[in-house]
Amino acid sequence: LIISGTATGLCTTVGTKGADLQLMAELGAKKMKLTQIYSAPLTAVEVLNFLELKGWKVVGTADNEGWLRWTLHREEQLPTGPPTYSEKPGLPTSSS
Repeated sequence: LIISGTATGLCTTVGTKGADLQLMAELGAKKMKLTQIYSAPLTAVEVLNFLELKGWKVVGTADNEGWLRWTLHREEQLPTGPPTYSEKPGLPTSSS
């Protein structure tokens, strides 16, 4: 997930056309028609604080002509049970 904002906090972009729609709704983000990028009515700090509470961690930062960008990552909960690949036909499983 990439978050972009300005130092003045006038606009915070929070996702692209492939964004998690539930997360965009929780942030109050709306998709801009021309760019297909989601914009939230929150400052970048407010967005980052909200996402931290949801388990997201900042893994990178950048500055580009006054725009600050943060790259975030969240570990998904690991599935229980055997890995999917072991269930495909022709592959040995632990019970074989």
